[in-house]
Amino acid sequence: MLDKQRDKYRPLTEKRTFARNFVLAHLAGGVLMPTLLLFHELFAASFGVLLWYLLSIGLVVGMMRRMEWCRPVLALMFLLLGVVAAVFITNILPTLKLDHEPMLSRAGLPLWGAGVTVAYLVAGVMAFASNRLKRATTLGFSLW
Repeated sequence: MLDKQRDKYRPLTEKRTFARNFVLAHLAGGVLMPTLLLFHELFAASFGVLLWYLLSIGLVVGMMRRMEWCRPVLALMFLLLGVVAAVFITNILPTLKLDHEPMLSRAGLPLWGAGVTVAYLVAGVMAFASNRLKRATTLGFSLW
């Protein structure tokens, strides 16, 4: 009853628009990561991120079809990517050496990698805590 009164003056399109923008930002950023890793000649990392991205697309489709369990699982995947990216940038990347220069210099990798890490950690917390995203998942939404 109270939900109906609260939503009476606020249309539900606001929640769906927020969820749509959240998903579109993930879809755009998620494609960029494996591509950049591929140009840095980090093939195993690129393949791992690509698999992670494809799994996350499946969870996004579940969210759009009102499967409420997909939202917390997607949030966990976002947090997991943020933690793995932080470990990769701080511990693993400095030990990797190539005998030739990659197609895209690895000098910029820590910078954009840190941005991705922060973005996906924030997105993971937002996916857990956002009432608008939770409500949009409960109601279902579309990208177009």
